[in-house]
Amino acid sequence: MQSASAGRVVTHVPFFGLDRQYARYRETFLGIADKVLSSGQVLQGEAVSELEQVLCRLTNRSYGIAVGSCTDAIAFTLSALGIGQGDEVIVTSLSFVASASPILRVGARPCFVDIDPRDYMMSLEQVERRITRATKAILAVHLYGQALPMRELEELGARRGVLVIEDAAQGLGAHNGGRPVGSLGRASCLSFDPTKVVGSFSSAGAVVTDDPEVARRVAMQRYHGRDPGTREYEMLGYNSQLSSEMAAMLVFKLSKMQEWASERATVAASYCEGLEKLSQHVTLPFVHEDRSHNWHKFVIRAADRDGLMQHLKKAGVQAMVHYPNALCDTPLFVDYAQDSDVPEARRATRTVLSLPIYAELSRSEAEAVVAAIREYYGQ
Repeated sequence: MQSASAGRVVTHVPFFGLDRQYARYRETFLGIADKVLSSGQVLQGEAVSELEQVLCRLTNRSYGIAVGSCTDAIAFTLSALGIGQGDEVIVTSLSFVASASPILRVGARPCFVDIDPRDYMMSLEQVERRITRATKAILAVHLYGQALPMRELEELGARRGVLVIEDAAQGLGAHNGGRPVGSLGRASCLSFDPTKVVGSFSSAGAVVTDDPEVARRVAMQRYHGRDPGTREYEMLGYNSQLSSEMAAMLVFKLSKMQEWASERATVAASYCEGLEKLSQHVTLPFVHEDRSHNWHKFVIRAADRDGLMQHLKKAGVQAMVHYPNALCDTPLFVDYAQDSDVPEARRATRTVLSLPIYAELSRSEAEAVVAAIREYYGQ
């Protein structure tokens, strides 16, 4: 989509493409909605159980519990593992607020660690350094579509007697050494927020685990504290159900996950090829040799990030910053972060920029993004 502005052609490239995905599969989505709504089972219907089974197959897990959001998934998992008042949970300093807010929900204390400047994910060296007697768990947050080193994390947790919980909100479909994201630690939390690689048309999440007791307690919290077996209300719970309609649509979307990942990879390759000669200005994403990337985000680093972002905006390209503040500098967490030493995370907040990337982004749009960046740097 183009329009003339001040004598030059401006290409409008939106950051998100969920509307395009709907247009692409409109008849399929409408058919799914009609089938589910006609059944009358709009909550906890057969489609929810089917979704949970699909997620178990994708992640090599034994149990899956669909919930209303990944935020709830993390909080329910922490609670199910007995984490609460007086406990510390280690978490990255660079992520969305919901990677850390569930820690507060259960009464525990977040301990923020710095990142590896190459991939922007938590540094395992920093993680081990921050483990204390109060540390109960490591919340392992995959970021931008690439996985943390899973075997090393599990070995670290076992060596130091600390639980590992996986925040896989951004990593579904990625692999590390052949292992799928979603198979790390005692339990893994998944997101189907509309912005994710497999996005619902509403909020949605899930927990996958091999621990039957964790699965039971998460399922209880999902529906008012009711035990799935006895159907008695035995604990304080919540209403975090996923609609049957959204579950059925997610089953369809998961069948397209690898196809869409391939299409995003094509966009990523176009960006890398077009920007490789700007290495003195722009740092391209670093991809580990033993890990795949689902290209949830395409994140570059630029010293003059804000100037570049404004230039892209004038050129009609919508870019975003993920994330503008280190979590320890967010007002919600300042009382828990006085001892946070996270220079790399703070540097990233000043330099990272996310470019549009989704399956429906056209080749010409990707080329327009590259052209606008090259124009900014006079090339």
